[in-house]
Amino acid sequence: MADTALNGVDLDAIARLVDLTDALVKESLAAAAKRTNGGKGIDDEQAHCERLAYAATEVQAAKDLLAYARAVPSAEKDAAIDAMAGAFAGEVALRLKASIDAHLDEFGISEDRLAATLGAAEAKRTARAAASDAVIRAIGKHV
Repeated sequence: MADTALNGVDLDAIARLVDLTDALVKESLAAAAKRTNGGKGIDDEQAHCERLAYAATEVQAAKDLLAYARAVPSAEKDAAIDAMAGAFAGEVALRLKASIDAHLDEFGISEDRLAATLGAAEAKRTARAAASDAVIRAIGKHV
């Protein structure tokens, strides 16, 4: 059972999900720079800037984990590496979507933009499947 959940991770779909999260964080960082006048008014935006810093860190970690999963030769790859990269990317995308949805103005992302990116059917399907309980259980059993 564990092998079924670990096999067949589509790293190309995960890459598209990571690209979406990265694009939204970059857009949000640009919006934050404007809101804080290049950082001069950061005191007024502390809560959001901390939220955004965590999001940027998580997205970078998802990018790095995806790059690692792609770089390991298949003959040397542990069965869980792709699943771990996917699970983390899925969790990051789900958290980011929820955070943006709760703080649209602060992130500088419109509802339409969110719906067209992390709210799009493919992105939601990919994130949910990658971070599903079955995948997390399979990774745990494998490890």
